Amino acid sequence: MSPRHGLRLNPGETVFVNGELCELVRVLNLEQVIVRSNHDKLKKIVPIEALRQRVTSEIIGRRQQDLEGIPEKQWEIAESRFDAIEPLLNHANRIREMVKERARTLGMSHGPLYHWIRRFESSGLLSSLLPHERSGGRGKSRMSSDREELLSKTIESHFLMEQRLTPQAVFRELKIRAIEAGIKCPSIQSVRSRINAIDPELVARRRYGVKGQRKFKPTIGSFPNVEHPYAVVQVDHTELDIELVDEIRREDIGRPWITLAIDVYSRMVAGFYISLDPPGDISTGLCLVHAILPKRDWLDKRSIDGQWPCQGLMLAIHTDNAKEFRGKTLARAAAEYGIKLIRRPVRMPHFGGHIERLIGTTLRMVHTLPGATFSNVAEKGEYDSAAKATFTIAELERILAHWFTGVYHQTVHRGLLTTPLEKYRSGMLGYKALTGESALRIPDDPDRLKIDFLPSIERCILPSGVVIDDVFYWSDVLRPWINAMQPNSKSQKRRFLFKRDPRDISVIQFLDPYTNSFHDVPYRNITLPPISVWELRAARKKLKEQGRKAADEHSLFEAHKAINAERRLAAGKTRGARREEARQAGRAKATEATVLPAEIKSEANAADDDLSRLYTEPIQAFKVRER
Repeated sequence: MSPRHGLRLNPGETVFVNGELCELVRVLNLEQVIVRSNHDKLKKIVPIEALRQRVTSEIIGRRQQDLEGIPEKQWEIAESRFDAIEPLLNHANRIREMVKERARTLGMSHGPLYHWIRRFESSGLLSSLLPHERSGGRGKSRMSSDREELLSKTIESHFLMEQRLTPQAVFRELKIRAIEAGIKCPSIQSVRSRINAIDPELVARRRYGVKGQRKFKPTIGSFPNVEHPYAVVQVDHTELDIELVDEIRREDIGRPWITLAIDVYSRMVAGFYISLDPPGDISTGLCLVHAILPKRDWLDKRSIDGQWPCQGLMLAIHTDNAKEFRGKTLARAAAEYGIKLIRRPVRMPHFGGHIERLIGTTLRMVHTLPGATFSNVAEKGEYDSAAKATFTIAELERILAHWFTGVYHQTVHRGLLTTPLEKYRSGMLGYKALTGESALRIPDDPDRLKIDFLPSIERCILPSGVVIDDVFYWSDVLRPWINAMQPNSKSQKRRFLFKRDPRDISVIQFLDPYTNSFHDVPYRNITLPPISVWELRAARKKLKEQGRKAADEHSLFEAHKAINAERRLAAGKTRGARREEARQAGRAKATEATVLPAEIKSEANAADDDLSRLYTEPIQAFKVRER
């Protein structure tokens, strides 16, 4: 994808800081830059996350509709337009003759190319190339739809085949078919240009089979064309070998899943997401959002004093072929922000070796924590994981963040001969010296990016509001759509698109069909406390235990309130008893060398020897997991 997606941190770049037009002077480090105000010419140091490529009003004026709601045909048109202009986007000194030559290659006039280039460069988003409702007239390809279809089918049947016919042979077949169909035959130049536009890997696979793909495949233990940080980020999931407790009663709630993203170039953990739900669109999307957005505020909210400079739009995401990586949400969001999706070849797990080794290293660390279930029965022995369960999701998230930033990122990696943090720093800052441009690409609208990576929920709008999982939401923006019917239907109610973050369900996002923009919609009862999906489930479970067959909003939040009261009474006793047990066993002293948060050190001291050894030893390769 074109590097025009996102803001590049190159000296001389025009940027906006809190709406003020500035010029980027120099990148100081991975978190700060020097800018010069165009108003008073004064220089100042600002954090990278404060930079924007456009002012807020321009961002608001861009595409607002949900990516999933765009019709497939319109999306394909936008992708084809981007393919047409992509070679022209990378040229700093683009001249008119280059555009005309590209137009001749595509068999079209050059006017539409200029129009598409202006639209794309004004936003950097693929959706800027979506067709307007009107169609036809000037700017259309010179080739009619029937000739286009004939050309595509002939290339499919006579070029993409093992017989490996030449373009001239394909053209001869095309002329025969055109005569039979009674239509004008496309030119030999059109045949060649369409063939040249086909993915080379697809050509190699269809014409030469598996052996022909070898030059497109990485060798075992390496990944091709990874020249700087965030060139390729690998993503995968695993179920962690540890039992967790709930936030309320500190009772065992089972094993969590973690979605991890690793920067292949530096081996830095780009982002992660922990959930009690199996992998899906939500976990994948929120992990990638965490990988893309700055992490300083995220760390501060968790009282973690560490460096985690990973941020920005990656060029490519590398995954296996699991269902959660083949969904429409991920595909549309990745294309929108110029991210290429690469899927691991089937039955070739070594192609995902970097993320597999990170998962293995993370699992070994988790095995040192109270409540660990270990990888197998023999390793677990008589250890009662459920009884020893100590941590909530939030606490485990903090532990892993401490470990990633304080240990993993700062431990020499055998494959790199340096630490991941130093490799990332030298790669990100050194890339400018080698290529003349920054490797970092910053998204303009972080809030919108998060929405785009979350799957949609469809609901009708009732006079009482919107109901999701027995919780009511209301805002005046919903009023025009109360009891709305489907277009061209008198009996079927219309369903609208909403987005929801499972970690905080107090606010949902509503896609207004009038404005094609998202609006926040809070609880109908604004006195209710923010809770997560998992807390909501815990309240529903409590009602079920009490024999309540049906749940309503009031009873759900009353149950949540009662559970919180129980927690306040029991949490202190539970933690106190466990600390006393640890002291009696003589394990309190062993926690002094760990980097875990102070309030949980005494709970993790049983496995201190293993944990300390893991911190000091070089990071080892982990046997690749077979899916």
